Amino acid sequence: MTKEKTARPWKADELKRAIEMRESGLLLAEIASLIGRTEKAVRHKLGSSSFSPEQLKTRAEKAKEYRALCGLGGGPRVHSNGWDKVASRPSDDLIKERDARWALQPRDLTAAFFGDPPVGYSALERRA
Repeated sequence: MTKEKTARPWKADELKRAIEMRESGLLLAEIASLIGRTEKAVRHKLGSSSFSPEQLKTRAEKAKEYRALCGLGGGPRVHSNGWDKVASRPSDDLIKERDARWALQPRDLTAAFFGDPPVGYSALERRA
């Protein structure tokens, strides 16, 4: 059984050692086992350590914007495309035509209940 590793802050010497190991050609899994971290933690830390403080701040602001946009920040949910969703309904004439067409086709009780298409109208039958 694997031992659960808890998140703890990175020390400066740990990060320096991990960067040196990575530059020497070690794999992330090897680095992780040597310093007692998960591979995911090492990958994330080594990836983000190459960013300047300004870049880190910009990335954090973008992430905050995204969370707010997706409704993850506790505010109202807004769709990313900004369009208002409008429900549309077929015209009454179209509904009457459909009902008239389907009323002429013989269907059993199960087909009528579950809304199966009449004989000859299903996509599988049209393929043949």
